[in-house]
Amino acid sequence: MTYGTTKGLNQIVTPDIQPLGQLSISAQGQNQAIGNGAELQYEAGLTKSFEIALFQCLRPGQVQLSTELSLYQKGPNLLSTGFLGWSSAGDRPLPYLEAGYYKDRIKAIAGVQDSTSDGYE
Repeated sequence: MTYGTTKGLNQIVTPDIQPLGQLSISAQGQNQAIGNGAELQYEAGLTKSFEIALFQCLRPGQVQLSTELSLYQKGPNLLSTGFLGWSSAGDRPLPYLEAGYYKDRIKAIAGVQDSTSDGYE
């Protein structure tokens, strides 16, 4: 089981979509007790309302793929859905729905995720 902390926020979903044609690359290292020991993250906006994210976990070696589709994006209000965690270890993706309010420096996010063992129960 992986936990997120203020120092180990790994693969936290936000309702905003990576802009069309932009690729974001980031690297993260942390104690394995709170997440993947080292990982690279790639996020790409494929359309104005769809993005994919690829997580290359270096310790332990694993690849995860997530998708996100913007259902509503007007003013500060956001609503997105997608699947998290397609994994090279054979994990099935988990669906989620997430809402956000982004206004100036205020960012509020709430969502639900199917956390059953295989995502389809």
